[in-house]
Amino acid sequence: MREKFSLFLLVLGAFAFFASCSDSNSVATDSENISNKTQPVMKLPLAERSPVVFSEINTVNLVYKDYEGGDAGWVELFNRSADTVDLSGKYLTDDSEEPFKWMFGDVKISPDEFMIVFMSGKNLTVTRNGGLEPHAGFKLDKDGGNLYFLNGDGQILDYVEYPKLPPEMSWSLGTLSDGVSLDFGYSEPSPYGETVGTVVPARSPSVDSLVELPPSGFYAEPFVVSFPKNATVRCVVGGAAPTAESPVTTALRIDTTKTIRCASFVAGALSGEEVVRTYVFESAPTIPAVFLTTDPNSLFDPDSGLFMKGNFPDGKVPEKGANYWQDKEIPVVVELMEKDAAAPSFAKRAGLQVYGNYSRIKKEKSVAITFREKYDDKRLDYALFPDYPELHKYKSFILRNFGNNFGMDYVRDRLGSSIGDDLGLDSRHGRYAVVYYNGEYYGIQDLRERSNEYFFETRYGMNPDDIDLLDADNSVSAGSAVDYETLIDWLESHSLADDENYAYVASQIDVDNYLNYVHTELYVDNRDWPANNLKKWRNSKLQTKWKWFLFDLDFGFDSGHSLYANNVFEYATAEDGNSWPNGPEYTFLLRKLLENPGFKSAFINRLAVLFQKNFESSKLLACVKKMMAEIQAEIPRDQKRWEHNAFEMETELEIVEEFVRTRAAVMTKELQEFFGLGDVASVTLAVEGSGRILVHDLPVDEVEMSVNFFEDSPVTLYAEPHSGSTFVGWSDGETAPLRMIQPQYVSELTAVFK
Repeated sequence: MREKFSLFLLVLGAFAFFASCSDSNSVATDSENISNKTQPVMKLPLAERSPVVFSEINTVNLVYKDYEGGDAGWVELFNRSADTVDLSGKYLTDDSEEPFKWMFGDVKISPDEFMIVFMSGKNLTVTRNGGLEPHAGFKLDKDGGNLYFLNGDGQILDYVEYPKLPPEMSWSLGTLSDGVSLDFGYSEPSPYGETVGTVVPARSPSVDSLVELPPSGFYAEPFVVSFPKNATVRCVVGGAAPTAESPVTTALRIDTTKTIRCASFVAGALSGEEVVRTYVFESAPTIPAVFLTTDPNSLFDPDSGLFMKGNFPDGKVPEKGANYWQDKEIPVVVELMEKDAAAPSFAKRAGLQVYGNYSRIKKEKSVAITFREKYDDKRLDYALFPDYPELHKYKSFILRNFGNNFGMDYVRDRLGSSIGDDLGLDSRHGRYAVVYYNGEYYGIQDLRERSNEYFFETRYGMNPDDIDLLDADNSVSAGSAVDYETLIDWLESHSLADDENYAYVASQIDVDNYLNYVHTELYVDNRDWPANNLKKWRNSKLQTKWKWFLFDLDFGFDSGHSLYANNVFEYATAEDGNSWPNGPEYTFLLRKLLENPGFKSAFINRLAVLFQKNFESSKLLACVKKMMAEIQAEIPRDQKRWEHNAFEMETELEIVEEFVRTRAAVMTKELQEFFGLGDVASVTLAVEGSGRILVHDLPVDEVEMSVNFFEDSPVTLYAEPHSGSTFVGWSDGETAPLRMIQPQYVSELTAVFK
């Protein structure tokens, strides 16, 4: 087979040189698929006939990895001569105005052999030896363009003009459908000539180029769309993709809710780029809408659909073996309609997976939407959360069914996350959206960030490959657990009552972050933690300290899911708890840190401040009210769709609100009991001038705040001036910015700045 293909390319190569380097390139493609950056070939001088020619261009690499597992686009070259050709000093470029863009190093190509050059931008010129391919210093244009192979004098050795390619296709030399003619055309990728097949020289036009289809959205008046007869447009209603066997469509009347998928199928050409539309004939919701389009059988087929039990559930909760436990991703088109918008803000192809743990058994499923090059783009470039416009690069997001609280409430997890946001914790931003599958109403869902390694790319611009992300049991979501487990092993044999040992741990973990994280989990009373729903992370390349990730707080705010109701501090430090939810291996770190008197004081006194600050009841009740107001108009339809009990959901909301009103008092009593603290001692901390007070490094950030500290529990304060100001002293005459007070002896204290 290889010899046959080599002889084939010897002939083909000669043809390709004269055809591709002529003024009239014989490649027949739809004009929409050729980049408008195309340069006239004859701007560069021609060399004599080259023994090495282009044989394949692959812009979206789905089939062949480089030595590091990378998947950059690639170009294949073929040596059609009987001699080894030295490529050193020769060039590749995609711009005739910049002929010497990238130069080969010490690279040779044997007779009758292929070579792959990865177009990664890495500029690895001589890595051919040992089976490793070179990497050019620039990338292929995925929208189509030119590629030139030049000698050291800037003369063209070979040239190819390539179109925008479907992700699964290459632009290859091959025979046309007549079995005789030779040309470049669309084909399946075949690096190193592994396969031989017919190429298709042209692509049918995109439906968008033939007719202006109204955008997806909400409509009240019917309309008709007509298609040119010679374009052979085929449309399918309901979410399935059109095929060459679908009926030809000349006109569509849109007068009811429907999803359509259309493509052109001109004879002898590759099918055109598909267009997808969802038209909903009802009033637009008062919150954003997400349209998801996919083959309905992939989700709802009773035997194979991802949302269905299928044929193999084990009959026990959580129904392992059911289809929705499959680690399977299906292609989907996702469109986001902002409130009051006339058209989607984006329409992207992506992958869809069922998301979550036990919540998979709920009638409404949560899903993860992931953007991959094989569908469209690797990332979504859009500010998904308007409150954070600076965040606009997303690998994935989730549409959540409210987890274990499906049918109970719409706020618990979001409320807990909002606390984390205010404390600077890593937590998933979110907002509500109404979701439609193939035009069918699916109810209110929680559009959230996803807590994987790509979160840190979005939030901090970090390389996901540099992230160590560990679960509660230190299993690896990304990166490595070695250093964290080494730290835990060290803690097994070292007491943190020793300040030097404590300082070492504080050099490894972000203590302020950990305190804020633990205090938030304790405040919401999450009893599905710490043995579950816990993640910690760091950037291994930058050697950042370990931090914690706040997510999945469904068990919080008195949800009734847990059988545990003991003192929350006793719960979180238990040495004999069940493996789930609070086994000793999961309470270990907090217990060890509390061995240190300084950490213990910070733990107690920072929490006292948080009761008046981030955990203050009126602030959180206002947050609940705001969240419910956003979806109030949508709730009745959602409850009807999923047969929720409206009275029970209202009762759950009242439970959340009562929890918020009483939580500080309950925790204060439990704090006193667990640590053996004295009576409450109220201290009013105030600021005069431009500055702030920190309590054990926790900023108060208020001009005046009364905090219920505890008698005989010393409190460390620091007066921090803002830029341009100076600390003068404390109102009681002390002049050092850092000081310690006994709360029972100080009822008021002001930090003065000028």
